[in-house]
Amino acid sequence: MEPIYTHGIQVAERLQQALGGFEKSLLFMTWIGDPRASFFIYFPITYFLNRKIGISVLWITALTEWLNLVFKSILFGERPFWWIHESGVYDEHQMPKLKQFFCSCETGPGLSQQTAM
Repeated sequence: MEPIYTHGIQVAERLQQALGGFEKSLLFMTWIGDPRASFFIYFPITYFLNRKIGISVLWITALTEWLNLVFKSILFGERPFWWIHESGVYDEHQMPKLKQFFCSCETGPGLSQQTAM
C-alpha cells in the first residue's frame, strides 16, 4: 500500500501547489458542499419552498452520509497528514509540504474528501 499512499501524497502536494491561489474559493466550495449545509441550510429552505422536494433533500443527504460511512469503513485508509510522519518512508529532509485545513482534520477512518485542497 505504500506506493499508493506515496502517489496520493505526491498528487495532493502538486494540487496544493498548483491551486494555491484558489484556496479561499475551494474552501468556500467545500463549506457549501458539506453535508452539514444540507441539513442546516438546504433542507430548511427547500422544505419551506416545496415540502416534497425538501423531504427528498433530507433523504438524499441521509443516504449520502450513510454511504460515506459505509465506504470509509470498507476502504479503511490512512490519513495522508498522519501517514507521512508515521510511515517512516520520509525522513526529515524530504518530508512533503502538505497544508492541512480544518475540513481535512477528520479523525475517523479513511481518506478525507478535502485532502487535495
